[in-house]
Amino acid sequence: MRMVEGNSRQALLTEAAMQTRMIRNLERWLKLLTAFSGLGILLAWWGANSAPPGMQLAAEVVGTFLAVLSMLAVFIVNKGIGNGRGNVAKILDFLEKN
Repeated sequence: MRMVEGNSRQALLTEAAMQTRMIRNLERWLKLLTAFSGLGILLAWWGANSAPPGMQLAAEVVGTFLAVLSMLAVFIVNKGIGNGRGNVAKILDFLEKN
């Protein structure tokens, strides 16, 4: 393998740092989306059990929609976090070998 030159090495380190920062941002989104899914479940439960008669169906539908949409987004963001961590590990492993 050939050695990584100074500029290329610095560019790879910068890329790893930027990806790490983006992973932290995705982790914040993951927490927010998890909270939204919990709120959706609570709203659906409230609609099914103790909402006023005119709001029952609307609360159930909106709560279920919010919960399902948020859970799907949680899976997607979690996959992005895993892929990002893998990318950073590959960059750092490459730099250690060179």
